[in-house]
Amino acid sequence: MRNGGWLAAAVFTALLLPSPTLDAAGTRGIEATLRASEAPGAAVAGTVKLYGSSHALVIGIDGYTNGWPRLSNAIKDARAVAEELRRKGFQVTIKTDLNSLRLQQALKEFFAIKGRDPEARLLLWYAGHGETVDGEGYLVPADAPLSMDPGFLIKALPMRDFGSLVRLAKSKHVLSIFDSCFSGTIFQARGGTPKPITRKTTKAVRQFITSGDAGQQVRDDGSFREYFVRALGGEEKADFNGDGYVTGEELGLFLGQRMAALTDAAQTPKAGKLHDVRYNQGDFVFVLPGGAVVSRPAPIAPTAPGGGGFSLDDLRKQQRVRAGWEGWQQAMGAAFSEAATFDGEAGLRRTAWDRFLSAYKEDNPFSEEDERLREQARRRKAAVKEKKVVVFAPPKPKPPETFASLLKTVKKLQRQKPKPNKKSKKEKKKEKSFEPQRTKALAALSRRYGTSRPMTISEIDLVRQQIAGCWN
Repeated sequence: MRNGGWLAAAVFTALLLPSPTLDAAGTRGIEATLRASEAPGAAVAGTVKLYGSSHALVIGIDGYTNGWPRLSNAIKDARAVAEELRRKGFQVTIKTDLNSLRLQQALKEFFAIKGRDPEARLLLWYAGHGETVDGEGYLVPADAPLSMDPGFLIKALPMRDFGSLVRLAKSKHVLSIFDSCFSGTIFQARGGTPKPITRKTTKAVRQFITSGDAGQQVRDDGSFREYFVRALGGEEKADFNGDGYVTGEELGLFLGQRMAALTDAAQTPKAGKLHDVRYNQGDFVFVLPGGAVVSRPAPIAPTAPGGGGFSLDDLRKQQRVRAGWEGWQQAMGAAFSEAATFDGEAGLRRTAWDRFLSAYKEDNPFSEEDERLREQARRRKAAVKEKKVVVFAPPKPKPPETFASLLKTVKKLQRQKPKPNKKSKKEKKKEKSFEPQRTKALAALSRRYGTSRPMTISEIDLVRQQIAGCWN
């Protein structure tokens, strides 16, 4: 069993899958059949284009590093969901073991960039730990400490902030699914009978589903994910009103019934909409395989058969797209090796890694190898250190000896000689009488050698002795 804080937050801004061919939903756009009212058996009122493209961000975190127990199925569930969504026509980006900064960056980029198109649908699946603190739900990134640590509030992502994130998207419909038990502080749980597709359905909405309520333990065996996949594939009846669609309300009701029955009500999923009048009217819509059940007029008369409409062009296009990404991935690997073997000073090596990360910042929808290489590049860039260069300054050359410098040196030595404690009057008189002779002798030496002329090595010792002799 996952502990009470385990979280798999799946935020889906899902586009309606196309009626004839589900695999092409992400590129062809999706139309839905409208009913004239929400009353059972209401007449068909026409069709409307709900979505123009489909994007999904799928996140799984198993490798916790700061006290939280490691999970075993979060990444496995994320990969299974990603594969199913690709089959439904979504362009999928998958991320694993995100730390706090990378988790927030991935969410912001997804909702702000992928969600900039009002006609797009977005789908986010987050699988990892979650926690409730003082009635507030939190997503727990890989590097967050335990909730009793004050640092938890710095690293963890409050669900109130998540409410701001889903508002970044301009897309009409966003569905967030959390495979966890935590307090639903940003949405109001609702019940009731699911309604058919009407004009009201097309209005903006931000919906949420949790796999359990606060304080409950949720199963860590993939059962919640399995029911979700079955609902999308039509393997089990999540289309309660039989109109060929599964809405967000129907999905929440289906998951709540199945999980409560499976766990004897020990795990009770909740569903609801954002506390915001701008985003609480519409409903998220999936088209079931085979398309919606639509009332059509009877055919007038059989005519000659046409060409049959058979084509494999879309499959060939998918092959070309996959081949293109495979070539891109190989080029990325070669560029990584080139950056890793670049030999230069620290600043240039960091620049090499920056250029690699800038050139290969796109997410490969068919592989996780690109994200692994980007993570290694970030770590190697951070590990680059400046080499300290110690420069030894050469000793300053001594100025050449001159008569003046030699005289200064000798006078200094004379002053340093020990002096008798007390001189007699006769000694003082004799020393004073000798001063004019010393001055005369030094003047003669100065005239002979010059005051500032540099002396040769052979002259230095001789002159020093002559100067010293003037005191002896």
